[in-house]
Amino acid sequence: MAKGKEEGDEKPELSDAERLQRMETSVRFNKLLLIVLGALCIILLSAVITGTIVIQQSLDKAPAPAEEEKLTDAAGEAAPSLRKRLAAIEATQGTNAARMDEIQKATASLQIIERTGQVEKMLEILRQQERDYRDLMINLKAGMHDLSRMVPGSRTWLEEYNERIDRGLANSREREKRLREVPEIREPAGA
Repeated sequence: MAKGKEEGDEKPELSDAERLQRMETSVRFNKLLLIVLGALCIILLSAVITGTIVIQQSLDKAPAPAEEEKLTDAAGEAAPSLRKRLAAIEATQGTNAARMDEIQKATASLQIIERTGQVEKMLEILRQQERDYRDLMINLKAGMHDLSRMVPGSRTWLEEYNERIDRGLANSREREKRLREVPEIREPAGA
């Protein structure tokens, strides 16, 4: 019975031509897979680079008009209450220059406090983006390393790729370090 089982399990041997044909099919499939993976990596890398450039340029530009409008609206909402206070002060004490200075300082303090919150939120968002960027770069590096094991031949392309990724990671770490060095904005003492 064991002998019959062994005979039933045997596969007929393939001729050299059939083996060659299977190998060629496998090689074609592998080449196609590598080309698709390479194209995806290039697209992903270009998206990351483009995103980084856009973020960098947006940080270099002045605040967007929408942000300026938000600040103006917030100041506009605070203005009626400040005007009421001013009228009450003028009615009870006349035109007192000392009180006017106090009101102006209060208005400036409110604006600084509002901007402080926005700046701190923006800094935290930028720090998180840098951490996400580094995670992406590390994953890309690991993926390319795995891909390099699948591709026969020279690994100089992998070394160059790793150098570029390492430069990007170092730049990201430096940017996050600079973001952490931004002095903390505090509320004015009189607020």
